[in-house]
Amino acid sequence: MTKKDYVLLARALAQPIQRFNNDPIANRAARCGWAMTCENVSAALMRDNPRFNPEKFLKAAGALA
Repeated sequence: MTKKDYVLLARALAQPIQRFNNDPIANRAARCGWAMTCENVSAALMRDNPRFNPEKFLKAAGALA
């Protein structure tokens, strides 16, 4: 995969974060599941490319502050 592919994935994963509202009870499970998905995708990409930067990817996806 190329950097272009990683950017595309990060942007796609970042879209749902915009849909979460500020209700911590209603969205806690959804946000947790979404973050776990981002981390799983990041781990798979790291296995594919040892030079892959998971922190940069997770920030781009909105999973890290």
